[in-house]
Amino acid sequence: MEKKNEIILFIEECEKFFDIYNSSNKNYINSIVKSITINYKTYLALLLVPYFLSYNNFVSGYIITILGLFYVYIGHYFYHSPYSLVFYFIHTYHHDHDDYASIYQEVIMEFLGITLFIILLSVFYNIDHINYLYDKYIILYYFFFYSSVHFFNYTFFKSNHYHTKHHEKINSNYFPDICDIIFGSKYNTDLNYIENTDHWVLNIIGSTFIVYLIKNYFEKLNLIGKQNFNFYFIVLYLLLATFMLNFTITRFFDIITLIDNKRNEEINTILNKLRI
Repeated sequence: MEKKNEIILFIEECEKFFDIYNSSNKNYINSIVKSITINYKTYLALLLVPYFLSYNNFVSGYIITILGLFYVYIGHYFYHSPYSLVFYFIHTYHHDHDDYASIYQEVIMEFLGITLFIILLSVFYNIDHINYLYDKYIILYYFFFYSSVHFFNYTFFKSNHYHTKHHEKINSNYFPDICDIIFGSKYNTDLNYIENTDHWVLNIIGSTFIVYLIKNYFEKLNLIGKQNFNFYFIVLYLLLATFMLNFTITRFFDIITLIDNKRNEEINTILNKLRI
C-alpha cells in the first residue's frame, strides 16, 4: 500500500476535526453549546466586569474578560508542569497537603502568577494605552475571582465535586469547565457532566466591586502618588515572591531528605535480610 505523505495526513486529520457531522465532533460541539446555555447567568454576570472596570472600552473589555477564563486555565495547567519551578513546588504542596499552609501559600502563588502580567506590562513596560488587548484591572479581577471560587466555593462550601475530581486526577478539571471541554481535559473525558457555574455569580460581583474600589483609588492619585503605588506594589510582589522562593527551597531539600531516608531504609532492610 502506498504510503501517504505527511501533508496529506495532516489535511485529512484537519478534515476529521472540522467535520461537524462526525459523531465525536458533534458531541464535542454540543457540550460547548450546552455549557454556555446552562451557564448563561454567569456570562451575563461577567458583563459587570467590563462595565465597571473597562467602561470606556466595553466591548474589548468583555472580550478580555472572556479570554481571562483561558488565561486562568493555561496558568493552572502551567502550575502542574515542573517547568513552572517555584509554582510547581507550591502547587504540588497544595495537592499533597490539607492544612492552612497549603491554602495561604496557594493564594499567594495565585496572586504572583496572575498579577505577573501587571508587573511586566503596567509597571516595568507600560502598555496600558493598548487597552483593546490588555486591561490590568481585569487581570487583577481574575486573582480575586479565581482565588475566591477556588477556596470559598470549592474548598470550604463544596459547591460541587468539580474541583474535587481535579485533586483525584490532576491532569483533569483544571478550571473553568468550559475550557476543560474545549481542550479535552474533562475528568475521565466525561462530557455528560457540565458544571453549573451559578455559584460564581457572587464571586464575580464581589471581585468586581473590590477591583472597582482599587481602580477608583488609583486613578484619583496624582503622578507621584501613582508612582509610589506602583513602587509599593512591586515591593509587595517581591516580598511574597521571596517568601515563596524560600518555601520552595526548603520543600526541595525536605523532599531530597525524605527520598534519602527511604532509600536508606530499603538498603538497611536488604542488609538485614542478607545477615539472616
